[in-house]
Amino acid sequence: MWFILALFTAIATSSTDAWAKKFFSPLGLRCMAISPIIYSLPLLVITLLIIPKPELDKRFYVALFCGLPINVLSYFLYMKAIIVSPLSLSLPFLALTPVFMIFTGYFILNEVPNLLGVMGIIVVVMGAYVLNVTPETKDFLLPFKRFFREKGSVLMALVSLLFSFGAVLGKLGIMASNPLFFGCSFFIVQNSLILLFTTKSLRSFGHISQLHPKLLLVGILYYLHIFLHNYSISMTQASYMIAAKRLSILFGIGYDALLFREKSLRFRFIGGFMMSLGAALIALASKR
Repeated sequence: MWFILALFTAIATSSTDAWAKKFFSPLGLRCMAISPIIYSLPLLVITLLIIPKPELDKRFYVALFCGLPINVLSYFLYMKAIIVSPLSLSLPFLALTPVFMIFTGYFILNEVPNLLGVMGIIVVVMGAYVLNVTPETKDFLLPFKRFFREKGSVLMALVSLLFSFGAVLGKLGIMASNPLFFGCSFFIVQNSLILLFTTKSLRSFGHISQLHPKLLLVGILYYLHIFLHNYSISMTQASYMIAAKRLSILFGIGYDALLFREKSLRFRFIGGFMMSLGAALIALASKR
């Protein structure tokens, strides 16, 4: 059941990204950042009012308030990345999160990666290389050069680094409450802050408020992503769930072909699959 929910989480995540980019990226970063929030926020509030409230200790508030600046910054960088680059070149770099978590785990938790974890890192790096290969590539270093020239890839790599810290804080918050309560509480505060930052002048909101059906679709997908993520992660080891969720990389590449008519996706699909596989190896290594 947890894997089925994680698979639907991956579909909801990639669908939110794809349709938000399709409908709202022409209106700019602010409008695109607001679009998943407008209808998902009231759904989160209703859910929080319905579910039981657990007893909370100081760890919950530490996780909430320390995680907020990291997540708000990563949210805007994430949206910027999928605006400026094809999904097939930006989303795969989410697979770097477990790579970074090996290093943050070493410095914060004194965890040393084993052989399987090292293999996972190598597969992720190889996938990132293949991702930037084209049939015309002859220069061995050209894919590395393409990565640094592709702004969305660099931004998503930075998002993955931020996620590696945010994941530790999120786990702390879940341990201090429960997955669904922390997820609703955290995203209500985070999304309220994002709305506050992006609607200082209400022009951004005014531009998109006329697109109700499209806003509703993106908002429901974003809410489902949060809801499914929290239920799935509560049923299994977090590393397993995150590795399964990274299948969103492959769905995102599929959306690139269907919605944005991107061409020459063969190498990107292979590279995305390799990065997903590498993330799964690292997840398995963390539990050996």
